[in-house]
Amino acid sequence: MPCLGLHGVLAYSVSQRTHEIGVRMALGAERRDVLRLVLKHGVVLVLIGVGIGLIGAVSLTPLPGQPLVRGYRHRLSDVCRRFALADRRRGARQLHSGAASHPR
Repeated sequence: MPCLGLHGVLAYSVSQRTHEIGVRMALGAERRDVLRLVLKHGVVLVLIGVGIGLIGAVSLTPLPGQPLVRGYRHRLSDVCRRFALADRRRGARQLHSGAASHPR
């Protein structure tokens, strides 16, 4: 997906600069120089995107021990304990209802 986005941005950038690229080629620029120019612009865009992504990831990631959502604090051990308790209750209900003794 990111490659498609980068391709779209580069294609748009090149289409906006076709006149400039044509003038450069007419004045004697070699293909590798023009390719270097386009790729350099692409690398700059990628680095900007990675920088923004890292800043966003670091700023939105909670610190260890902090709740993901304010006011909603559950430790993993509490959640596991609740699932185990619910599983035991379900087993007890099946035992009392006879479902455990009569498999389908």
